Amino acid sequence: MNTVLFLRRGGFPLCFSSAAQYRIWKASAQRVKPGDSKYCADCTSEYQSEMIRQRRCAYPGTTFHVTADGFLDGVRPGCRLPNRKKEVA
Repeated sequence: MNTVLFLRRGGFPLCFSSAAQYRIWKASAQRVKPGDSKYCADCTSEYQSEMIRQRRCAYPGTTFHVTADGFLDGVRPGCRLPNRKKEVA
């Protein structure tokens, strides 16, 4: 799938509400290393379903897995589950 079709003017994915929201995610992602699935790693099945309904999901084949530490990770088709440590609030 060509993800260029799923970018808003300004270069952020359609599933984000604003460029500011995407910048915040990118800053956080530098610490937690989402892996090859990038922003889909932090999605949920509920949010994905809503984005698919709104035709705003670039990776509708993303699947969701509970990791050994109990956190949910989204994994894009053809990508591996990220090996990252989660921060507990």
